[in-house]
Amino acid sequence: MSSSSDPEYCKGIKKSDIDNVLTKTDELTTTVKKAVTYAKNITDTANGTKAEKARQNTLKILANKLKNATNNYNLAPEELKNAEKNYYEFKEGPVDYNNLLISRYEKSAGKIKKKSIINHISHIKELNTLQADYEAETLYKGRMSDLLNKLVEENRILRDALDKEKGASVTNDRKTWYEDQQINKIKTYRPILRGLYFALLIAYIIFGGYIKRKEYKDRGIWLMIGIYILFPFILYWFVVQIFSLYRSFRDFYKKKGPKDVYINLAKP
Repeated sequence: MSSSSDPEYCKGIKKSDIDNVLTKTDELTTTVKKAVTYAKNITDTANGTKAEKARQNTLKILANKLKNATNNYNLAPEELKNAEKNYYEFKEGPVDYNNLLISRYEKSAGKIKKKSIINHISHIKELNTLQADYEAETLYKGRMSDLLNKLVEENRILRDALDKEKGASVTNDRKTWYEDQQINKIKTYRPILRGLYFALLIAYIIFGGYIKRKEYKDRGIWLMIGIYILFPFILYWFVVQIFSLYRSFRDFYKKKGPKDVYINLAKP
């Protein structure tokens, strides 16, 4: 244990040792200042070979002094350490001095550990931030990839639909051309067929029993001749009405008929 007469600020170090170190430090500082001032004065007043030689000698002397002062300054911590060791070993014994060093090293290690933990926590936070950014970027990349695939698929569907539409348009144009050709043929043959049709009626009237057997007196024959004459004019309308009625029944049962809108209510 230290006595009450020992100064607290030196922590058990002899005041004479501290004064010795401080004195050497002051001497070093003073020597350096004098060396710098003297070198400057020599430089300002140097003239000729003799002055230059004197200047070189002075610089050499000052360099040696600077070297010695530097060595003393570098050795000061070691001297302080030895003085502290001698003091505590003489006062408390080697064991207490070792305990002092251990306590001092533990404090230093505690500070280093605390600083390392703070740096570690900071690095962990930074890594977590980088990981969050990476995950967000990965998620964004995945969504952009999905969106791209969706757009590519939609583009493919639209392209296929456009190609089909173009194909249907070309097919329809070709079909229309063939239909026009057939219509033109029908228009060409229609007068001929109609002439043959009515020629048969005239041939019946002239060469048949219409005159020889006086069938013109029969009202039924007149009705049949009337139907025969009207038949070419009503045939087209009659066929159109049949197809229209067929389409109406088909649309009614397939699209416009009543539907069971509650068909899925029984499903869980």
